[in-house]
Amino acid sequence: MYELALTVHSVLRLALLLLLAWIFFMGLRGLFSGAPRPLSGVLLQRVAVICADLQLTIGLLLYFVWSPQTASAMQNMGAAMKDKELRFWAVEHGTLMLLSIIFVHVGKILAKRAGSDRSFHVRTALWFGLALAGILLGAPGTPWSEHGRSFLRL
Repeated sequence: MYELALTVHSVLRLALLLLLAWIFFMGLRGLFSGAPRPLSGVLLQRVAVICADLQLTIGLLLYFVWSPQTASAMQNMGAAMKDKELRFWAVEHGTLMLLSIIFVHVGKILAKRAGSDRSFHVRTALWFGLALAGILLGAPGTPWSEHGRSFLRL
């Protein structure tokens, strides 16, 4: 079950990153072009929230139920904090991912409440851009990560 969950988590991460990048660039384009609020942007934000919530659910199951890394870290958290690899899986990865998912939710809510098209685009670009950056910084296999897993696990 652990291997299947890791694979689904990896593929869903890629889908979420692509969605966030698309939404972020739509927000920037709308901001600089002065375009009206697109219906497709609102729909993509909903899909991104659903993907983020699925990703969170699988991530929490991995963290608390299936992961041997976090099980090892939980046995001796003091020692885990001294080990870069265990600290990444026990604290850093989850913290950055949780913040990123919060950014997705905040972005969707604030964009929905935006009074003007410009405000919609600013909020969309800001919050979905922060979510994108957080996931890229905290995901294994990225150029910033030193943690041995590949970016896309199939």
